[in-house]
Amino acid sequence: MAPITAVKFLFRHKGLLRFLVIPFLINTAVFSFFLYFAAHWLLGIIGSFLPDPEASSLLRILNYALVGLSFALVLLISVVCFSIVGKIIAFPFADLLTQKVEEIVTGTHVEDSGLFLGNLGKIVRGMREELKRIGFVLFVFFLLFPLNLLPGLGQVLYLFLNSLVVAVFLGLEFFSYSMDRRSFTFRQKMGFARRRFLNVLGVGISAYALMLVPLVNFGVLPLAAVGATLDFFEYELDKPE
Repeated sequence: MAPITAVKFLFRHKGLLRFLVIPFLINTAVFSFFLYFAAHWLLGIIGSFLPDPEASSLLRILNYALVGLSFALVLLISVVCFSIVGKIIAFPFADLLTQKVEEIVTGTHVEDSGLFLGNLGKIVRGMREELKRIGFVLFVFFLLFPLNLLPGLGQVLYLFLNSLVVAVFLGLEFFSYSMDRRSFTFRQKMGFARRRFLNVLGVGISAYALMLVPLVNFGVLPLAAVGATLDFFEYELDKPE
């Protein structure tokens, strides 16, 4: 599991622990804010869509489908908020942390572009690629939506597949620090995700699960980024020349 691998690595290289402080504080604030409002919004939507016991069967099916859709939308909104807000605010610090990890793993110096102005160009490029990623996720959600109209198994399958998509793209987000330093395009990132599907999925699932654990959740994001960086270079170093 990526966060656990990251913890072991960081305790072997204790000098890196200081780079966790600012991302930890930023993630605490950002995710506490979005978690509160997303949960409040979701509960309101579910309450309004719960079917009337006297309603017709068709109406009850439609209402339950809307509940499933609202759940999927909250998952999507969480990922979008993380991608845009979290990446803009915490990018320089998480990028510096993963850069130091990269230097240790590869034994080579990675040129530091600076915390803010030096990273501005990378942030802009990253946001452009991020829009492509979000558009792709929306397209997949649109393709899966007809399943949500099938009562019972179809709705369960819809929620499962949507959660799977969110986990993959959340995991891919943590690998993006190393990829962005190498100017990976969206197509190249998707190619990596296809080749290392289980690894990317594992990072996403473990990070999402730990986000649900009180107190632990505030340190998950930088740890997942470190774990994904280690996995990325394990793959890169193992590739045949």
